[in-house]
Amino acid sequence: AYNNLGKLLVEELAEYEKAIDCYKKAIDISPENVDASYNTAVVFQIKKDYKNSIYYYEKVIKIKPNYCEAINNLGIVYIELKDYKKAINNFNKILNLEPNFSQINYNIGLTYKLAGQPKKAIEYLKKEKNNISNLEILKCYYLLNDMDEYEKLLKQISVDNPCDREIANLTVYVSGKMKRKNIYPFCIDPFKFLKIQNLKEEIKLIDKFASDLLIRLNTKKTLWEPSANTTIGGYHTYGNLFFSNFKEILFLKKIIINYMLKYKKLYNSEELFIKKWPEKMNIIGWHVKLLKQGYQKTHIHPDGWLSGVFYLKIPKKINKDEASIMFTENHPNLPYENNLKNIIHVPKEYDLVLFPSSLSHKTIPFKSDEERQIIAFDFMPA
Repeated sequence: AYNNLGKLLVEELAEYEKAIDCYKKAIDISPENVDASYNTAVVFQIKKDYKNSIYYYEKVIKIKPNYCEAINNLGIVYIELKDYKKAINNFNKILNLEPNFSQINYNIGLTYKLAGQPKKAIEYLKKEKNNISNLEILKCYYLLNDMDEYEKLLKQISVDNPCDREIANLTVYVSGKMKRKNIYPFCIDPFKFLKIQNLKEEIKLIDKFASDLLIRLNTKKTLWEPSANTTIGGYHTYGNLFFSNFKEILFLKKIIINYMLKYKKLYNSEELFIKKWPEKMNIIGWHVKLLKQGYQKTHIHPDGWLSGVFYLKIPKKINKDEASIMFTENHPNLPYENNLKNIIHVPKEYDLVLFPSSLSHKTIPFKSDEERQIIAFDFMPA
């Protein structure tokens, strides 16, 4: 019962501390309870408490030595800790226990790439034969400066998988760095699809609307620096904000959808971002509240097609580009290049910014004690 309650607290409410308490009670009752120990390890991993996560994964493996999911997760924890040797040792154990374990060759290949061995990484990544492995193989060819193999694989991917947002992001970076033509057809020049509109004249009594909306948002469950996101020094709401029945959130959702429909009509392009625009899309949104020195790391939204930000509250006491959003050709996980294109937008309250989900972006930290509050969203192919 305690184990099931813990799972409910994690999956439905993101109440991680309460979930850990439940799992520990289940372990106290039955020390050999593998599921409770495994679930405890997972929650500590989510919380980035890797020391405790390792302790419970090792406890699980001691009880059940062939528990591949636990061994795999332990390897992923060691990746986070940059202990690539221990990560690979754990992944190799899985190869011996269950050679067809899902994504195991990908995990080994990714680890070798992160460890600075892209040639070795390719050996394993080629065994998976899927989109995420192809992405990493492309990165490895780039790191090896093997542009002939890079172009050869990219040509094939352009036919088989022409609308992958992560590959589109990578090709913008590589083509800019290497001064080569970008042949990937999804979104060759994402900057030309950047659209900024202020809604101050669009919404009646917008200051009151924003104040009421912020009150509603403050009732939502939030996570501090959630592990799966790029938020540093701030809070991020849990779940899809637009599932809410609050009238202010529903009103904003309607406005954003209307602007998405207008946005599509602005462009006539052969790039697949426009040409293959999905007939149906779902919207997912979240509220981000950054505190002093808070920021978001460079990232993209790989599950989205069109992404956006609505600015609710901007610190008043800021210098130059503080609290701004930067759009960049640079890649989230590859070396930063000074000569690549950047666009910085210094936002005003009630700005609505729309951009391709494949476009890298980040926020710039600020020194003010005030908060920076936004609603971010993705339109995702249905």
